[in-house]
Order: sequence, then structure tokens, then C-alpha cells
Amino acid sequence: MIENTNKLNLSITSTPDNLKCVGEIIDELGLYNKLSQDEVANIELVLGEAISNAIMHGNKCNSNKVVDVTAFIDESTLKITVKDEGDGFNYNAVPDPTLPENIEKPTGRGVFLMKQFCDYVVFENNGSCVELNFKF
Repeated sequence: MIENTNKLNLSITSTPDNLKCVGEIIDELGLYNKLSQDEVANIELVLGEAISNAIMHGNKCNSNKVVDVTAFIDESTLKITVKDEGDGFNYNAVPDPTLPENIEKPTGRGVFLMKQFCDYVVFENNGSCVELNFKF
């Protein structure tokens, strides 16, 4: 059980090197000590996908643009918001990566994974902001 309320606000430049911040965010929130290994692995996977999408697709690796990550955790919920400065995308039109014609494509799994491993996912600002929610 998580005992304290934790908040985090982080802005990172849109360079692929900044994907390493996922572990730092997990550590800063104290999740390694508060959650099971499976829960942490799921959060790392989903957060990594969201930040990667924001850097690569949203901001197109433009180091003059930032990705804002906010997180709030209490005894029963983790809410993470990842926001980029891009134009967004049609998150309802992302092809299903489990279909035979998409299974071998090297991209296109991020939104699917978010929906599979989060309790619920909310896209805002035309898809340039995603809110990831986990219940414990």
C-alpha cells in the first residue's frame, strides 16, 4: 500500500536520449518500493511508449520542443499525463497491431499497449496529451 501522496512535474526536451527519464520518474515517485515488480514493469512499458510517442511522433525529435510529464500518486491511484507540442493524431484510427497485416510492422503498438495495461486512457488536445490511469 502506498502511504504518502506524491506529485511530479517534469519537462524534457524532445530528444531520444531523454527516454531514459522513464526509470527516473518511476524512482522519483518511489514506485520500486511501493508496487509489485509486475505493476512497475507495466507502468514503465506504458510510460515509455507515451514519452516515446510524444518525442518521436508528436514533437518529431525537435529539441526546441518539450514533453511535459505530470504524475500524481496516492494510496490507490497513479495518474500520469504526457503532453507534447505536436498537432496530435487521430487516436481512434490507429490500426490494430494484432491483425495479421499489422503483426510484423515495427511500429504502431503504443496506443494498444496503453489501453491494455492501464485501467483507463484519456486522449486530449487532439491526441497531443494522454492521461494514463492505474488503480491499485
